Amino acid sequence: SSSSSSSRPPATAPSFAPPPPMPPPVPLAAQTPNPHLPMSMGGVGLCPLNPDGTLMMQHGEKINRELFIGNTVPETSDAVLKAFLNAAMSRVGLTLPNFPHYNNGQPIIQVRVTSKFAFAQARTEVEAANLLNLNNVPFMGRYLKITRPKNYTGVKTRAVTWQELTGIPDPMAPIPDDSLTVKTSQTITDPNDKVFRELFVGNTTEDMDDEGLRAFLNQTLAQVNLCWEGNKEPVLKCRVCGKFAFIELATKEDTALAMNLDNVPYKDASLKLSRPKNFPGRRTKHCTWNEILDKVMKGDIVAGGPTPPIEYEDGGGPDGPPPPIPAPPAHG
Repeated sequence: SSSSSSSRPPATAPSFAPPPPMPPPVPLAAQTPNPHLPMSMGGVGLCPLNPDGTLMMQHGEKINRELFIGNTVPETSDAVLKAFLNAAMSRVGLTLPNFPHYNNGQPIIQVRVTSKFAFAQARTEVEAANLLNLNNVPFMGRYLKITRPKNYTGVKTRAVTWQELTGIPDPMAPIPDDSLTVKTSQTITDPNDKVFRELFVGNTTEDMDDEGLRAFLNQTLAQVNLCWEGNKEPVLKCRVCGKFAFIELATKEDTALAMNLDNVPYKDASLKLSRPKNFPGRRTKHCTWNEILDKVMKGDIVAGGPTPPIEYEDGGGPDGPPPPIPAPPAHG
């Protein structure tokens, strides 16, 4: 065994292709807003400062600075992947500038690699958010899948893929999961607006399950052209709780359109769709399922045609209620 081991070539660290050349980074404080890039890239103001004006490093809880990295190769190591991520972020200007004394100016301070995935810890929350924009970056013959850990409960920041960030198309790159990026056809919503995108579903039965009900609602909405901007799967989540359920939709507009499925028959029951009791928003007009079917029969709703307009009970438009009618002038 000693002779076979002595004939083995010396172990070397796996090589990786550097990211494509990009223009030199511009200090974030001097950048002008770019509507095509995530807000996190300009988020230097989110980092707290020490009394002397220097950046307070490693601020925030670890969970807010840690990311999950999937689709790694077994041959890689902590040091190799860490060096690659730091090089890629530096090349495209995703590091916070003017802080060269902490971790040698590198945004990634630790990487832990297992056989199939890894975790990377950034020095700041902003740089962790910026690292999300390396999703789909090619590394050692694979595309890295970079997302938040499952137990992350903080603010969701918008991110693009590596191909979108660099402007270099790659037909071999996988299409990102819906859970990682927001579809371009959907309105980007704040996670705090969930109450505006949730509906109560009453009259469910014991033989209904989450995925079956979600699939039925999505199929029915698509059949009668009640999908906002062509999104054929507006119902994102479904939670069946015996005699009732809650569904979460992609946008506020999808939610308003789904109200038109009130009284739709499913598994020998008529589902009752309504807003949750704690809904604080403006009420929208809607039909019952039978009224929707009448519109389809009359040709008012056509498959592939325009989506029915969303009307508000207060008579206003999507930007707000109508202005108040001015009081008549007082006669002296």
